[in-house]
Amino acid sequence: MSEVFISYNRQDQPLAEAMAAELAALGIDVWWDRELLGGEDYRKKTAGVIARADVAIVIWSRRSVESEWVVGEAAAARERKILIPVCADGATPPLDFRSLNTIDISRWVPGDPLPDMLVRGIAEKTGRTFAPGPRAAGGAPARGRLTAMVARSWYADFECIFFSMIAQGFASVLTNIPIAIHQAKIDPFLAAAIASVNAAITAAVIMRPAVAGKRLMIAAPWIAVAVATGVLGYLVSAFAWKTLAINEFLTFVGFWALGLVLFLDAARRSASPQ
Repeated sequence: MSEVFISYNRQDQPLAEAMAAELAALGIDVWWDRELLGGEDYRKKTAGVIARADVAIVIWSRRSVESEWVVGEAAAARERKILIPVCADGATPPLDFRSLNTIDISRWVPGDPLPDMLVRGIAEKTGRTFAPGPRAAGGAPARGRLTAMVARSWYADFECIFFSMIAQGFASVLTNIPIAIHQAKIDPFLAAAIASVNAAITAAVIMRPAVAGKRLMIAAPWIAVAVATGVLGYLVSAFAWKTLAINEFLTFVGFWALGLVLFLDAARRSASPQ
């Protein structure tokens, strides 16, 4: 019998995997869907595991709160009074679970000790005591912690960040067309400053799905890169204005606008809960 069952959304898998590893290091028997064998019925298997487990940890995130499977597993665990809810990114739990105390793990990074409240909750429900393992004793170095945070963010939102960045590039070119047309009358440094402001405005809209729910340490680099594309977008617009005839330039703008719409749609689709 597994002592702990972990319920999570597929896109939060890096966090679930890291948590399972830390629990295993404490000597806790963990089951999550990586234990499924080929051809096994997922619903039947997880229902059986929840019925026998001592603890069920549900990882709430902006995706999992929209997942019928995760909510269903949490409901089954709550019915048995074995549920320990944790929150990965500040998302509000579904209405039926808001009265339960939810442990905030948004600051937890793989390599650090698991939150004490989580370990104590598991100990209470299993009737065991857990001594910190060797991995939990010192925690991860600062550089390693930052690397783990970025890797976790990138893995979970790769498609959304990728498409958002491309859309931001298209937007940077289009929004800087006016200063590209009047480039001969504008100081180059002023043009670069205006391009950066334009990029900051568009990044605030376009990059929002990609960085939603992330801490400033993770969101800031993506926004900074998005803003930096503003100058590049201006250079592309300026080059196109100088080298293309007016009808060719209008064709260029049309295709660029189409690309913006397509990649914006792709970014929003990839940001939707799965």
